[in-house]
Amino acid sequence: MENITTLPDTIIFYRSFYKAIRNFQPMEQLELYQAIFKLAFENINTKFPEGSMQESIYEMASPMVLANIRNQANGKKGGRPRNPQPQPQPQQEIEPETPEEQPEVFYTGLGKDVEDFITDYKAHKSADFEPTPQEKEKISIILKDLGSYKKDYWCKIFDTTKYGFDINGEAVPCSLTKILLEHNKIFRGELKFKPNKEVAEQKRKAREKAKQERLDEYNKISKEELAERQQAYTSIDSPESAVKYLNDYIYGGVLLKQCATDYKQLKHDYPNIAVNKEGFYYVES
Repeated sequence: MENITTLPDTIIFYRSFYKAIRNFQPMEQLELYQAIFKLAFENINTKFPEGSMQESIYEMASPMVLANIRNQANGKKGGRPRNPQPQPQPQQEIEPETPEEQPEVFYTGLGKDVEDFITDYKAHKSADFEPTPQEKEKISIILKDLGSYKKDYWCKIFDTTKYGFDINGEAVPCSLTKILLEHNKIFRGELKFKPNKEVAEQKRKAREKAKQERLDEYNKISKEELAERQQAYTSIDSPESAVKYLNDYIYGGVLLKQCATDYKQLKHDYPNIAVNKEGFYYVES
């Protein structure tokens, strides 16, 4: 945690903090409020259960709180001193640099991986993302641990986190720090995020299509079975053939309600047929 040398008397509490915290249970809200204020006024960092929504909210809020404190501390220093009145200097002839003196920059190895990470982050998550040198260093550390930049892996993570965490229906932004720390959990789908609207619509259509296909298949089977049952029903001429008909279709058919209707009628025609606790039809002796 950052070492704060001068504790502030006030902090800015953002609306986004309130909107994210208000969806928790009252005791959880209190814990989050206390954690933020302890960080600001006592320089005490609070640990929440790993992977919990409280941890996500706290990690989203704490960098903003610390940045606010730094800005206040810098403001109390009075800002940059005024530059002294420039004194005229004798004009010197400046020789133009030769092409050999101008350094040429090549992105190779890990540096290229970091640039690829940033490019895909902008394309898939946030178009206005401009990382600080410190953030670039964090990215390089994670990529170094993983060995290289895997485009498909990270693009899936960026797409997943684009609309933020889904906390009781509210969208809470997912920071770069959270992505770097929890990238494996995000990739495995262990954290809950607001769905990509296009992907969610595709999944909804796929579910509806599958449901309709199941319904069409059921209707087809039901129609075939009903025709078969009607033919079999007309051949019933004894209690034994009645229970055979009922048992065949109670265990092998899909029109289970039809069995109840048929049993009621057959019981009227053959009073000595019955059904046991297991649902098996038999002829009473």
